[in-house]
Amino acid sequence: VLHWNRGRGARLWLATPMQDSTQGLWVPVVPNAQDLADTVDTFCAGHATMGDGRLMVVGGTVVGTTGETRVPVFDAKNFRGSSTNGWSLADTTLWGRWYATVTALKDGRMLATSGTDFMNLQMFGGFKNNSGTDSLMNDARALNLRRWLRWNSDFTNSATRPSARHGHSSVFRFSIGKTVIFGGLRDSSGAMVHTNQVLQLFIKNVDTGQEWTWETTPTASDLSTFQFPLPRQQHASVIIGDQMFVLGGLGKNAQGQDLVLSDIWRLNLISSPPRWTHFSLSGGPGARYAHTAVVDDSENNGTSPTILVYGGRTTGGGLADDKVWKLSLSGSTPQSWTEVASGGPGARAGHIAIIDTVDIHTLNDPGILEKRHRMVVFGG
Repeated sequence: VLHWNRGRGARLWLATPMQDSTQGLWVPVVPNAQDLADTVDTFCAGHATMGDGRLMVVGGTVVGTTGETRVPVFDAKNFRGSSTNGWSLADTTLWGRWYATVTALKDGRMLATSGTDFMNLQMFGGFKNNSGTDSLMNDARALNLRRWLRWNSDFTNSATRPSARHGHSSVFRFSIGKTVIFGGLRDSSGAMVHTNQVLQLFIKNVDTGQEWTWETTPTASDLSTFQFPLPRQQHASVIIGDQMFVLGGLGKNAQGQDLVLSDIWRLNLISSPPRWTHFSLSGGPGARYAHTAVVDDSENNGTSPTILVYGGRTTGGGLADDKVWKLSLSGSTPQSWTEVASGGPGARAGHIAIIDTVDIHTLNDPGILEKRHRMVVFGG
């Protein structure tokens, strides 16, 4: 019998013949907890017996509400005297999950289906009010967005955690499940400095299980100019596939004065090392910071994504225009700027913007599916 509980490692229990009424029927197979089942938290996992009698477990818990990707197998014939107590790692799934369904197929293969991935909102850094004083933070927090709206405590490896910062950007690489942080104003021995660091946050397999680990990612310069993006804060970043785009921001010139930027940079995250490419286009929103950028994939059935830029501040600190600017792309190469809207909620900076692409059923006729595609702006 495989038994587990929330926050505890798995345990195997073995039924033994009862000698008399005072002797317990169940005894633990693994009393010392030094096994793979203790490092793979099988709480909320799925399991099934394989054709050869081994037990396969799929899913479980990494931290809080993040699903497990590793697939351990227990072999009852090898648990005594084995350094792993009969457990071995069979494989990993592309996505971690809770509540998976595992089915043994007639041909001997195992089928893992369904489950819950418990999507999280990740947050890193910024300022926090601490007894009336703003404190610069370097913690990472996750808010479960599916069943329970609950914040996890910092779930990352403290040994790899980067320095505190604010004004940075964050995008998520769905292809491999990595969060990419760029730029910001960071703490350097008590002084605040602009940075063009690229950080990545990802799940790493370690001896004791899995952990969220930070990595400072070295990058390569533009092949034509041999330059890197100027260190900056309050810029805007988006990701299309494995290409991250950085637009504008606030940096410093050679004399240490504020410099509002209008440049466009693309970081190819699948090259080794990731390589920067600089683009300079005429027209468009011009130099600005504290603006937003979102990806619009509504054209040509999602095959021709564009980038929408809105709001921000310009040189001198004044509010920028209230226009929505569209950056057209050819593949992953920026082509031209076009003004697509104006006269909206008004000029603003420091706001947030998202693309809402939820498909809904209309109120008049629930059988008609309405494809809703809009940019939503809040605050500022």
